Amino acid sequence: MAEEAKDHPPPKKQEMAEEAKDHPPPKKQEMAEKAKDHPPPKKQEMTEEAKDHPPPKKQEMTEEAKDHPPPKKQEMTEKAEDHPPPKKQEMTKEAEDHPTPKKQEMTEEAEDLPPPSSGAKYSGTLYDEEEILEESLKPISIKYLEENLLEILHKDIPDSLYADGLAKNVIRWRKEKDIPEDHNIYEPLAELKCGACVSVFNTSFQAINFYSQDPEDHKLTATLLKTHLIDWGSTKINCVLDGVPEKLTPMVNQIVSVKNLEKHFSIKTEMYWMDKERARNLKIECPSSVRLERLTTKQVDYLDRYWPHKFEGSKEYLHTLLKRNLSMGVFQPFAKHPVAWAVCSHSSAITMLFTLETHRGKGYARLLCTAIARKLGEMDIDPRATVLDDNQASKILFITLGYKTGGYFYYIGLRSKLKEGMWRYTPDPVNPFYYSENREAFTPKGKRGK
Repeated sequence: MAEEAKDHPPPKKQEMAEEAKDHPPPKKQEMAEKAKDHPPPKKQEMTEEAKDHPPPKKQEMTEEAKDHPPPKKQEMTEKAEDHPPPKKQEMTKEAEDHPTPKKQEMTEEAEDLPPPSSGAKYSGTLYDEEEILEESLKPISIKYLEENLLEILHKDIPDSLYADGLAKNVIRWRKEKDIPEDHNIYEPLAELKCGACVSVFNTSFQAINFYSQDPEDHKLTATLLKTHLIDWGSTKINCVLDGVPEKLTPMVNQIVSVKNLEKHFSIKTEMYWMDKERARNLKIECPSSVRLERLTTKQVDYLDRYWPHKFEGSKEYLHTLLKRNLSMGVFQPFAKHPVAWAVCSHSSAITMLFTLETHRGKGYARLLCTAIARKLGEMDIDPRATVLDDNQASKILFITLGYKTGGYFYYIGLRSKLKEGMWRYTPDPVNPFYYSENREAFTPKGKRGK
């Protein structure tokens, strides 16, 4: 390779330069002359071709655009004065002719549509975040309670006695500036007649009372099934239907069926009541050996100890009753605790009447019922009491005091049929069951865990 390289040495720098002279690269001027024969389109020509769709750049204004410059700011202002935008007031008047649909109208339209699926998270059977449907109940104002609901309820006594007592107590609490956050009375969003209302009391359990003059009030039933304020599907015994009049028990049976519930207990009671006018004239004859006093929350543990119907959370329930409602006890001289007592529920019904065994037969129960009836009459409330259906002694007592029978009312404890720790019910129409130990696991609609 070295010998060949000697025969053909690489051209020297000088020779390469001379050869380059014979074939010089085109000069800048020659390239420019060739470019003249095939010039690239100028910006102006491109613009003329794009007259139908000119770009909105100021620098590429066409000659034609120069002859017709855009109007100046002052000219635009003068034109705007001739055609000013509509004023806010005019827009408001136009909006009045075409108002947006009200919340209630939107709700009624939504009833015809299937409920959407939801990515809501669950806690028990209530939602922590998103709700599938709009809440079907709204709180009732004091004005409506006083001017409308009480009048309707009064026309349906004795069936409305429980709801009437609840409404009057809520009015009293709010006027006394004692507004309990755990107890409210609601009305359905749908415009219902018949005095339809729902009371929800959240304590160690949920105490629910609902009322309507119409025993076949399907709208009220639908509202109860839709609401998120009631935890129908709990596996614990924490939902109690409180004082349901006998004529509304078919609604309860429908809720039990639709929500897949069972009645853990069902207590039948008979209501006794007295006109408030008569109650105001009752005479109280208290023996000198005892005294009548209002009970306080300091008596909670003592009363709970003797209550034959106590339950888990009953102390908290008693504490609320003693704090908000009328209650009385018969005390011996210098005694800290009563020997007999009567406590009213949130409906102002005597629900706890008890005398220690060693003090029975002394007329203390009669004394208590008379004193409470008179006090309720002075509060413009018709006295009432619920008596267990098999308690003949108490029935005779109230009849001899002048009370009238008011029909049957039920106390019903509800819970889910599903076992705790297994599949649990939720209101989600897409995934109505979930497993409490693993909230990601769902079973198809219509199936249950075993």
